This record gives sequence, C-alpha cells and structure tokens, in this order.
Amino acid sequence: MLYRSLIIAILVVWMTGLFAQTDTTRRIALVIGNSDYQSSPLKNPVNDARAMEITLQELGFETTAAYDVKSLREFLGYIQSFGEQIRTGGVGLFYYAGHGVQVDGKNYLIPTQARIRRESDVEFEGVDLDRVLTEMQNADNELNIILLDACRDNPYATGFRSGTRGLASITRPVPDCLIAYATQPNGVAADGDGNNGVFTEELLKSITTPGLSLTQIMMRVREGVKNRTANLQLPWETSLLTKDFYFIPDNTDFNRERLQTALDLNLGGKSGTSYRAQSWVALTLVTLDVCAALYFNSRSNSYYDKYQAATDPETAVKYRDKTENYDTYTGICTYTVPLPLSWLVYTWVKDSNRNSNSQRGKR
Repeated sequence: MLYRSLIIAILVVWMTGLFAQTDTTRRIALVIGNSDYQSSPLKNPVNDARAMEITLQELGFETTAAYDVKSLREFLGYIQSFGEQIRTGGVGLFYYAGHGVQVDGKNYLIPTQARIRRESDVEFEGVDLDRVLTEMQNADNELNIILLDACRDNPYATGFRSGTRGLASITRPVPDCLIAYATQPNGVAADGDGNNGVFTEELLKSITTPGLSLTQIMMRVREGVKNRTANLQLPWETSLLTKDFYFIPDNTDFNRERLQTALDLNLGGKSGTSYRAQSWVALTLVTLDVCAALYFNSRSNSYYDKYQAATDPETAVKYRDKTENYDTYTGICTYTVPLPLSWLVYTWVKDSNRNSNSQRGKR
C-alpha cells in the first residue's frame, strides 16, 4: 500500500509542472519547424522546434506545434488558428525554424513541399510573414513575440533575379511586438553542427534563466551567438515593446534539471527518441512484467499442487520451498508493474497532447 502511494505521489509531482507560475497572464505559442524539404533539406529545424515546444510548455505557454508543414494552405491554417487564440488576450509567441527567403523586401516562410523554380513563385508558395503580423495586430492583445530561426541560405537562389540573402528587416509598426532574427538583415545563419541551431540553443538557455527581461534575453543571445560563430552571425531584433516581459519572473522557483529531464525524455537526448517511441518501450516493459508474473504464478500453482500431493516430508518441503520462491517472484513482478505502467501512461498522454496540438489549426 505504501509502495503504491509513493508511486502515485511521484507521478502527481512530475505531472503538476516544473515550477509554480506566479504570473497569471495567459501565454499562447505557435511553434513550427520545417526540415524535410524536397530540395535542400535541413537537419535542425524540427529538433529546434521540438525543444522550443517542450520548453515553452513548461514555461506556462499553451503551445501548438507543427512539424514539416507541407503546403501554404496548411501553414495558413495554423496561423489563423493562432490568431483566434491570441484574440482572447495575453502574450502571443510565434516561433519558426526552417527555410525563409525575402523577395522585394518581404519575408516568406517556406513550406516543405513548396514548388519554387523562380522568384515569382514565392508569393504563391510561401507564407508572407505579414500574415502573422496582421493576426497579432488584429488580436490587440497584451504583447507579442516573433522568433525566426529562418535566415539560412536561399536554396532557390539560382532562379532568383536578385542576389539578396537571408531575411529583410521588418519596418511595419506593430505595437508591443518584438521580432527577433537568428542573424542580421540580409545575413545567413548556419543550420548548426549539433542537434540545434546556434541561435535556438542560445535562446533556450536564456529564456530558462529566471529574472531576465525579454530585452536582456536578446542581449545574452546575441553575445552568445556572436562568440560561438566568431562574429559571423549576429542575432537582430526590432521592437516596439512598451513593457517588460519575463519568461520566468525572478521570484519563481524554477528547476532547470527537471526541464532537461523533460527534454531528454521527449527528444531522447542525441538519439531523438520521441514520446511515441518511449510509449512502445514502456508498453514492452509492462507486457514483459505481466507475462513474467503470470509465468511465475503458474509455476507456483504447479509446485503447490505437487506439494499437496507429496506423500513424504522431504518431497513436501522441497515443493513447498519452490512454491514460496515462485510466489516471491510473482509478488516482485506484480509490485513493479506500476513503474513501467506509469511511464506508459505519462508518455501516452504527452504524445496524445502533442498530436492534438499539431492537428489544431488544420483545415
């Protein structure tokens, strides 16, 4: 009884959250990562987006995430749904990692199956970043943040008339909105050699540091990226903020180690194991545990029958001892089932939440 209560207590603590949120302002995020391009695929954007999704969820954001968004229509569906959510007020955050290009001073985010052969195709195949800005401006909510890790080299450059690279600086005034780029206007950001891009990696470090305002976070990110890339990449932002925003207020009890555990559980460290993969591992362990318990129980019953049928004391003692041994094995298996079972439930719930979030906004 004590054992089961302990397991339940551990689960309750784990699934309650990583820290007590003292800021009650509603937080809403849309996270998109595109890696699987037909031409010029990228290694890190989906990893970046997954890490950002998990981190933002633990920081109190209601997060919708989508990976390898194929078409303009699907992409716009997510943006429109996001716009409807932030109309209820609070803080809105849009994060995108993937290919992005500029045409005539406008920035476009590229779906994975976009068919772009020449510059004029971008307008019909890519998502104009102004669509996100329009949703934010129309929402008239408290504050908005746009984070763009999309300044990679233009994979369609051979079909373009202009030789511009990276993204253009946005001059459209959107009140109480900060727009951050992985590098300076017309500059190019590397995809990165590790599991995450340099910009996103530095961003994740800073937004999980208690007591830093959004402005301070961007300064730290800029310094970190600048140092790591030997001044080749310089994160840039434009801001019309009139108030401070803190991902983690200074008086908040935040446990970075437990966040890292959540990231490792979801991303599987360097291997990239997902919640779904973990569910199968947990299901296998539960199945093996149950099968072992049934097997040991059947052996115990068999030896008990022999014990009952024994006619001499020596044989009876031998079968009695074997019965007790297998009873012990059965008990061990029975009492350890809650461990993989709780892991299975946890991973199923997390994977189910991710799938439902990823479907939200589709038309």
